[in-house]
Amino acid sequence: MDAARVLPFLGLFLFLLPLLWEDAAGAGQATAFEGLYLFAVWAGLILGAAVLARGLAEGLDDPPAGADRPGPAETPPAEPAPDGARPAETGAASQ
Repeated sequence: MDAARVLPFLGLFLFLLPLLWEDAAGAGQATAFEGLYLFAVWAGLILGAAVLARGLAEGLDDPPAGADRPGPAETPPAEPAPDGARPAETGAASQ
């Protein structure tokens, strides 16, 4: 779960990393390399997110802690009154 939270920040860092590179080579060659670099980072982030999603989805199959304890007893739903019948009144007026 923590890796899934860090992945966007890692991607942002990797996307902005070419801004720190010096332009030692020609502008055309550097642009082509940086374009390939950004595409590789993008593909790596997609692959990393897919791996993390698969790992997190497998964790959903596990029962939560304490699931073996019984929960509160469920009450059956109330049955509807037959047509024309009024529900029984309660309180001092009915006595």
